[in-house]
Amino acid sequence: MSNGGPHGNGSRLQRIVTFGNCQAEALASFLRRVLPATSYSISFYSNNSRTGDLRPEQEILGAVREADVVVYQPLDDIHGALSEASVRATVRSADAAVSFVYLFNSGICSLIHVPQALDHPYGFIFGEETIIDRLDQGASAETVIDEYVEGSLDFGVSERFESCLAELERREQSTKIKLAGFIHSNYRQRRQFLTHNHPSTDLLVELCVKLRALTDLPIDLAALLRIQGENAAGLPFDEAPVSPHDASTLGYEFGHDPDWVERGTGLIRRIAADYDGDPEKRGTSSTRGRPNWHLGHGKNLMPSPGDSPAEAVRDERSVRKSQPS
Repeated sequence: MSNGGPHGNGSRLQRIVTFGNCQAEALASFLRRVLPATSYSISFYSNNSRTGDLRPEQEILGAVREADVVVYQPLDDIHGALSEASVRATVRSADAAVSFVYLFNSGICSLIHVPQALDHPYGFIFGEETIIDRLDQGASAETVIDEYVEGSLDFGVSERFESCLAELERREQSTKIKLAGFIHSNYRQRRQFLTHNHPSTDLLVELCVKLRALTDLPIDLAALLRIQGENAAGLPFDEAPVSPHDASTLGYEFGHDPDWVERGTGLIRRIAADYDGDPEKRGTSSTRGRPNWHLGHGKNLMPSPGDSPAEAVRDERSVRKSQPS
């Protein structure tokens, strides 16, 4: 497929639509920096209500129908008009549709806050089971904080990281854009995730590079590589502090976050404040090492507009023991 400019369409701008969650929105913001505005129109459409600004189905499909390139994150058939099958049936041609998966890794650091989940008043925190286990054993919040700062708590970050990466690779078997290999090769040298589901600048740049190779879009590589900072897309990222223990365990050459103590102990205090010592109220047993892939995003490859975070967590905990290889 060649979409190198407006030729063949008179003076009409080439239309690019990104369709997905906040990751697709971040992609659109990058494409606006590296494609000529005189030739390309770039629009983002949300595929779920939690990302926000979910437009009417027919408006979305109308934009997909008129687009020269659609970069989307697949939804399964239960989403009807917004499903991958519907998108692929609506695009101008099969090769005008380029898919990429929901990018996720809950093992990038010990503690990651998901405030929109409904498990607790504070939401949900990846790694919280390690804190709760210690509280169950009679440790005080201050003792647990000391252990966190000392790096003596086992959060299973390596297992969590590798499990999520393997799942990402499996899911990418059905998408055109594949990023698992890039993450595996580069995560030690450069931060790939800001939170469990917010990609860093480095990963978004690679997403653009892959898109350029697949579509012949005239993405300005020099401009792309000039994008600076770990969070050029401006995604929220303060809920996933990387500690020295995390950096050492995962081999991060970029080191730890300077404010990791303040942020990490703040998350532990939230867990301790909600702790009531009753395991029956917490549902299933320890989830250490399991990726919580579907947290806040239902049973499907991508967020479901109909699934609540609490329902998604309960569903994930029922299936995690048999994570696909």
